[in-house]
Amino acid sequence: MPDFLTRVQHPPQSLPQPPTPTRSPTPIPKVLLSSHAPIQSSANTAPLLPADPAVRRALVALLLVYLVLWPLVAVVAHHSPPLDMIEGFVWSLHPQAGYYKHPPLPAWVIAASVGLLGKQSLALLWLGPLSIVAALAALWWLARQFLDERLSVVALFLTATQLYFNVLIPEFNHNVVQIPLWAVSIALFWLATRRGHWGLFIALGVTLGLCLLAKYSAALLYLFMIVWLLIDRESRRYLTAGRVFVCAAIALAVATPHLLWLVQHDFQPLHYAQERMSEPLSVTGRIRDAVQFVAAQLGINVVMLVLAFWFGRRAASASPASASPASASSTIAATQEAPAPTPAASFVPTRFLLASMLLPLLASLLVPLVGGRPLRDMWAMMMFTTLGLALVSWRPAAFVRLFSAGWLLAWCLLQAVLMAGYAGQVYVKTQIRPSLSRANFPGPELAALIEADWREKTGNAPLRYLVGSTWAAGNVAFFANATPDVMINGDPRLSPWVAPERLAACGYVLLWAQDKAAREPGPWMTAMNPGQPEASTEISPAAQPRLRVPVRWVIVLPGGRCDS
Repeated sequence: MPDFLTRVQHPPQSLPQPPTPTRSPTPIPKVLLSSHAPIQSSANTAPLLPADPAVRRALVALLLVYLVLWPLVAVVAHHSPPLDMIEGFVWSLHPQAGYYKHPPLPAWVIAASVGLLGKQSLALLWLGPLSIVAALAALWWLARQFLDERLSVVALFLTATQLYFNVLIPEFNHNVVQIPLWAVSIALFWLATRRGHWGLFIALGVTLGLCLLAKYSAALLYLFMIVWLLIDRESRRYLTAGRVFVCAAIALAVATPHLLWLVQHDFQPLHYAQERMSEPLSVTGRIRDAVQFVAAQLGINVVMLVLAFWFGRRAASASPASASPASASSTIAATQEAPAPTPAASFVPTRFLLASMLLPLLASLLVPLVGGRPLRDMWAMMMFTTLGLALVSWRPAAFVRLFSAGWLLAWCLLQAVLMAGYAGQVYVKTQIRPSLSRANFPGPELAALIEADWREKTGNAPLRYLVGSTWAAGNVAFFANATPDVMINGDPRLSPWVAPERLAACGYVLLWAQDKAAREPGPWMTAMNPGQPEASTEISPAAQPRLRVPVRWVIVLPGGRCDS
């Protein structure tokens, strides 16, 4: 006979409640569902939309910070968008099944955003905060499977204290796009293995395929899911061969265009990654790199970890009476108190959430320790997505204290400090100690300069092609009135959308602009010049005339009929 969901019984509404000398009893909200019984029908599912007005207000504040304030700060701080976003824009002009560096999903997202909002910085700079909102929505969905509304929103705010969810999100790239995909995939994996619905396995297959289209580190997520199925017997209850086959087949179908592209292009991104790898690390270097990687992750999550230590210690040392949730007067319009779940009820979700974080983290450490190659801190951006949920499910009676006006204000102040720090470091570089950075690169000024010279020399012919670095040529393509295609570094293998015969017919601009001290143009600057004179000058951002950026360019006139 199948198990059913364990429910908390509420007192019948028709019966009078016995009086107490201190307070009238209130219905006990569900904190944790049984970790043993699968949810078999939607009737047993916690509603996704919050009923508590205080929770709704907290979520509105969260959305305001991410959908309004962070995009606004990023737009104000950046004279030109970050490098990864300019590169993604260059790629997005001709959506492909893959690119020489990475899988294609971020470029596809940028193409959709620019198509919706036009060529403006906001179309690029809002994508990072939007990704975080999507991740938080998935985490809310997952949290509501075993936490009540207030603990779920506490978990979201706790998660949003990690630096991966604030100061590092304006630069939308392959690391950032993994955050919502991992959050959705982990939520679907939990629900699919607990409910067994075919639709959940189908949706899981779609998201797992999209994870591969985002970045190849999706393999770490796949590893976690396989290991979890092996160690958790309950997760295999609905794991039939048919469900596994359908999920895997859909994931493969979603990823197939890119997999075929890899074969057709000799696995270009893998060769690129290998070329960028430094020399193998020594034995001590391997250990040092692994320790530094872990230390960086601890620093990025320091607020969460400090709060976990503080409240976990208080909960462990407090008496049952003193460890109860905050009183109604100290919470935001509090009307209920959430009792602590039993250890048996919270153990499986906590273990699942911790495993979704620790298994990928430990597997990634094999790169320096075994492979002898260094790790980059940002490669772990998606690994700590579930850390906040894991901490709250571990000590719910302790963390419910965070559902208060004071802690909400503290979180808002933390975000304000981080926003000020993000914008302030740009201000220092532009106004106090002028130095060239990509945030204050004169992209609009460079685009105006190149377009004006092209029109003068060609008699207003359309500017269709640029040849140069992704950064310099990409800025011109983004800020120019026209939207020319970019041949990256003059290499048709990196830009298959540019046909050499079209270059000769339509003409092009060879362009180099300094983006780092002492950097010189590559050999393509000479190889692609058919003998035309080279122009040079220095330009400055409009608000920073003291900063001078050297620029060199060559106008190669159209040599034939250039049909659109």
